[in-house]
Amino acid sequence: TAVETRLRRDPGRDGGRLLSTAIRDARRIASFRLPWANALALLLRAGIAAAQGRSTEAADTLNAAVLAGDAAGMELYAAVARRRRAELDGRESDLLAADTWMATQGIKRPDRIARLLAPGFPEQA
Repeated sequence: TAVETRLRRDPGRDGGRLLSTAIRDARRIASFRLPWANALALLLRAGIAAAQGRSTEAADTLNAAVLAGDAAGMELYAAVARRRRAELDGRESDLLAADTWMATQGIKRPDRIARLLAPGFPEQA
């Protein structure tokens, strides 16, 4: 996304402000205390942790996002959380499973959907 491109180009200039905005937005979404809001807020928080270099926290938060997404019936968000977790863990079989599920939904570029719905993670080569 444009924000990710700007952060990669000059993380110091806008990075703090953008992360602060993301943190505030995740809090606001979580405040709705609805299943869909919990799933979305957890996915955002995982991306924030990843962007700040806290990969263990990001992986733990992704685990919670998978469960919350499944519980809320948000299969795409749960699949994106699974994909991002697999990217962090290096589990190729889990990555393939998430991508395969997305393909059954007509998604041709799961990597781009993951970037859209769960920004903040290092991109895979």
